[in-house]
Amino acid sequence: MSVHIAAESISRSVRQRFDAGPFSARVLAVFAHGLDLAAGDGDVVAVVSARVGAGPLNVVVGARPDTFAQLEVGMPASLKGGLLCVGPLQVSVSGAVVWDPCPDWERLRACANACAQAVRLAHSIALRLAPCGSLLPVVDSAVMGERNRSPDPPATPDAVCMTVARALSDLRAGWHGDSIRLREGVAQLAGLGGGLTPAGDDWLCGAMLGAWWAHPDPAWLCERVLESVQRRTTLLSSAFLRAAGRGECSLSWHRLFAALSADSPAETEAAVRHLLSIGATSGADALAGFLWSVWPGVLGDCPHVITVL
Repeated sequence: MSVHIAAESISRSVRQRFDAGPFSARVLAVFAHGLDLAAGDGDVVAVVSARVGAGPLNVVVGARPDTFAQLEVGMPASLKGGLLCVGPLQVSVSGAVVWDPCPDWERLRACANACAQAVRLAHSIALRLAPCGSLLPVVDSAVMGERNRSPDPPATPDAVCMTVARALSDLRAGWHGDSIRLREGVAQLAGLGGGLTPAGDDWLCGAMLGAWWAHPDPAWLCERVLESVQRRTTLLSSAFLRAAGRGECSLSWHRLFAALSADSPAETEAAVRHLLSIGATSGADALAGFLWSVWPGVLGDCPHVITVL
């Protein structure tokens, strides 16, 4: 039986993809509150409920709890005259509000130094609430290592954390312009871990968002990162990495940036808590990459620096 629903919002990137020409795909994954579609060219589009919310890959729909239950991996999908058809599901995208996944980076970069204490607060909240198995302990180890000028092992010494910790010196050198070491560091993290979005990729997504806020040439840095992750990770993770490389992120990140720039402790804690609730550790791992990238021990004397300490 066909199910007809209307899209409430659509990412600007997805809208542009749909407007560019024919779109056909297959269901990559199905979840309780949405599904991922994989196009033949490697693009990924997610159809999600309002509970998931806006994101760079997302079409947000007014869905009932059982809307996605009858869909299966491998089902065909196509866009026909304003209708996104996925098996028995038909989503009208014509009237959807277009949502811009890019924060106002120019404004955020201009107020970066004023956000110092808010970033420090976000760091302490994240460490206090860090989910088990996340990469957030690596951030604290890296910060202490920078203070002492000697690297400390992560508080959670599992294989993934240890690999990330070892890659940090290469990533730091890459931040300061060493493209060879940047590629070496990224190569260690790309595809590291399990799941549709491995932990190492989540870290890199967060680090690239940090670059858009604080690096003097984020486009250069992100381009080098994306060159180094090609064919090293999953289809879905690649799509998120490309989005982060363009400076795009979900509404949850927009809320964090708004809270940091407003210097609101209550809003900052709420935004951090929400990010930490995404996936088993995906939100936490991306937040770890972001916090590491904007920490002054890593930024050094870059022109755009958040001076927390």
